[in-house]
Amino acid sequence: MKRKILVVDDIADSRAGLAFRLKFYGFEPVLAGSVDEALQLLGQGEVVSLVLADELMPGRGGLDLLAALRADPRYEKLPFVLLSLFGSENEVEIGAHRPDAIGAKPIRGMQLGQLVDGVLAGESPRRAAAPVERQTVQTFHGRRILLVEDNPVNQRVAQRALQKLAAEVTLANNGAEALERIAETAFDVVLMDCQMPVMDGFTATRRIRERESRDGLGIHLPIIALSANVMSEDRDNCMAAGMDAHLGKPLEPTQLADCLARYLKADAAADAVDMEALHALTGGDAEFERELVETFVSSGDQCLADIVAALAMRDWETIGKRAHSLKGASANMQAHSLSVAASDLENAARAQSVQELDGLVHQLKDRLHAVNAAFAKVS
Repeated sequence: MKRKILVVDDIADSRAGLAFRLKFYGFEPVLAGSVDEALQLLGQGEVVSLVLADELMPGRGGLDLLAALRADPRYEKLPFVLLSLFGSENEVEIGAHRPDAIGAKPIRGMQLGQLVDGVLAGESPRRAAAPVERQTVQTFHGRRILLVEDNPVNQRVAQRALQKLAAEVTLANNGAEALERIAETAFDVVLMDCQMPVMDGFTATRRIRERESRDGLGIHLPIIALSANVMSEDRDNCMAAGMDAHLGKPLEPTQLADCLARYLKADAAADAVDMEALHALTGGDAEFERELVETFVSSGDQCLADIVAALAMRDWETIGKRAHSLKGASANMQAHSLSVAASDLENAARAQSVQELDGLVHQLKDRLHAVNAAFAKVS
């Protein structure tokens, strides 16, 4: 008799993918779309050998389900596996009740089978390794970036990082020089240090925004703040001055490329979807993969439409929820760059970082279109 596994995930694509992989390894999946639905199934007499639950779900998540089960004498010893986008990194934050194992999302079929087998055998592995993801390499050939920084060492480091991204870099030593450069040349993005002599980044940004307003041409030059201070108050000051985004110093190359991609179209990116990983995940079942792709494209387009509509209504809660759904679904479909963009948007919506949302929605739209185009080529 097959052992039943209760799969709890609010995203339909994720449930379907997990169910397929569990069937492949000889388990019988029982599906629930929420914590309440899972508890209802168990309350109605459904007998399962293990619970496999997503950490992040609207309302109550996997850890809430774990706490509810451990508080019930009938389920206090029921094996429980938590699936998390953060893998085992957040293990110290789990709290009073600990799962028998933590798996990193997205999880490959073999890893899932081994993880579930191990827990059911009483081995209780604490963690499962995160899947190896191909790094997205973005370049910005021909894009003009103004780097405003007074420290020579910081200039060299940032200039080198930007040159590796194939961008054209112009230097300014302070805000006053930045205003002169902008009057002379059209730039695509400005990286603006906040604390500088002569004229700081806040003052320079306000002057740029005043000039744009006077010109009345509808031009908005993206300005990304550079600051060693990363507290929320410092971010708020940057946004109040008219800056569009904030990067901490020292610069981290991946975060720099990701932030630039919100405002610049990357001209050479890695594949939008790791097709090899997707084929491995679906076990070579072409029909199942086709159905999964169709479901993802349809639900992804709807998520984007909901996000755009919510942005116009300033409905941050809906933006966060839809971005969360798209984050999980795209990770399962091996569209990792899209998943990162959705995660960035979700975090900004939760924090109500209004100035960042437009750029993040634009980035999400571009990456979703790239993913859909990748799927169209192989369908």
